[in-house]
Amino acid sequence: MKTKFLMILLSIFCLDVFGQNIHVQLQNSETQEPIPQVTIFTSDMGEMFTSNDNGEIVMPESFVGKTFYTEDYEYVPSKQTIQNISPVIWKLTPNSETLEEIVIYKRPLKEVLLEVINHSEETMSKNMKLNTYYRENFIKDGAVYAFAEGLMDFYVGSKNKEIFNLVNQSRAVAIEQREEDFGDVIIDPNTLIKMVLKFHLLKDLINDKNYEFSVFSKKLGDRDLRICYIQPTEKAKKRFLRNGYFIFDEDKKLVLEYEFSFDENKKIHNKPINIVIAKFNFKDMQVKAKYLDAAQAYYPTHSNVVYDIIINSKLAKVNKYRSHGQAFFYTIGFNKIDKIPYEKESFNQKTLFSLGDNFTEEFWLNPTLQNFSKQ
Repeated sequence: MKTKFLMILLSIFCLDVFGQNIHVQLQNSETQEPIPQVTIFTSDMGEMFTSNDNGEIVMPESFVGKTFYTEDYEYVPSKQTIQNISPVIWKLTPNSETLEEIVIYKRPLKEVLLEVINHSEETMSKNMKLNTYYRENFIKDGAVYAFAEGLMDFYVGSKNKEIFNLVNQSRAVAIEQREEDFGDVIIDPNTLIKMVLKFHLLKDLINDKNYEFSVFSKKLGDRDLRICYIQPTEKAKKRFLRNGYFIFDEDKKLVLEYEFSFDENKKIHNKPINIVIAKFNFKDMQVKAKYLDAAQAYYPTHSNVVYDIIINSKLAKVNKYRSHGQAFFYTIGFNKIDKIPYEKESFNQKTLFSLGDNFTEEFWLNPTLQNFSKQ
């Protein structure tokens, strides 16, 4: 009874602080299924929201009267004006599509793919600031036992080599006693954003002789898209071989999304990594990213990494410690800037959790951000 009373009080407090909220559900008009990770934005891109895994978007009531647009390659471009605070079901029509057909290039395929990847990196919006919601989840027995979340800005300079990040607000929550970590997060915020901006993973896979790749065409609406499937060669016995795909626009030479995980058939080769202090046995690692390709800008809107590692260390008296977790971000704002703020100290720590509580406002009560934290 006491818990329910506290929840009611919290709900009233949230409504008082943030006002009433507009709930938008993105749905496939043909299947009625929710559409995750689709970004909607105003005409000037001054405001933007991305749907969570359940196709949900929550925005403040101040957006009543605003018109939002979508430009996702899988769906017909659409616009929706928010008329009032009533829930909105925004149905997106899938683009007409052709069956996948293999593509044969006159040039070496590796050369074609690297050209697309390099052009995507060069086209990435420069002199920009991405406002993001960033979160780390630490998982035990299928449940989150500790997490960190924050509002983080990523700055990109004029040459896409100057990448800087700044934590504006953050908090760390230990639901249960958290054990000493051995790299509880194996990818830090700085590495993650550089990976999606500079396409390190894709370049590594294309340049690795242990992989083979094939490209198929698919026409979606007016866009001539390509799907590049990457998998290990039959004879490959290297550790941590991946399997997945990336989608790119043939005409624009832009990567639109990618997704990779360990190849199930090759996991038998995933021998532990031995370093001085510990032995790391990687069980799985999944990586995905999605990009917005709009008239005004090209940049990542979402990225997610899930990892699962077994750690043993005689030195630290750790036996079969399971490091299982997730790190992800959603872009919640985009701005052009004159220069990146070199005078401020970039956040370069391994985990956001290590920063602890560093906030001046209870940002986590914002319903828009709570919508992301539910996944």
